[in-house]
Amino acid sequence: MGKFEYVTPEKDGAHVACVWIDRDEKGTEYKHDVIWVLRKEDGGWRIVGMITRPFPDKDPVVFNYEDIPSLVQAKNFIQTESERREAEAQRQQAEPKKPDGEHAATKALTANSSDQPKDGVQREAMKPQPGTVTPK
Repeated sequence: MGKFEYVTPEKDGAHVACVWIDRDEKGTEYKHDVIWVLRKEDGGWRIVGMITRPFPDKDPVVFNYEDIPSLVQAKNFIQTESERREAEAQRQQAEPKKPDGEHAATKALTANSSDQPKDGVQREAMKPQPGTVTPK
């Protein structure tokens, strides 16, 4: 548990910070900053929700334990965004590697510079290479 703050002048509501440590199905450990939302009742403090930021580039997500439709909406948002990010990561991994910027003809010109005629032109490098596009 971490720091806390009262969120009402009557001090009957509070936010309590903590770090939630979890593991996925592969055993990889994840840490999440969580703010527990508490309300003081006759019997003591009751957890009524939590706030967390599962995606650093998105707004925090509020889980209101007393409002089931908003709780389901928050859960669905996290599930959908996680699936979208996973699909994007897989798509990027499946993309062919981009060339390093050096054209095949340039590589051929510089590869065997000792084979170049004295006039500095390597005629073989000027021929279209298999798999390259010839400009029109």
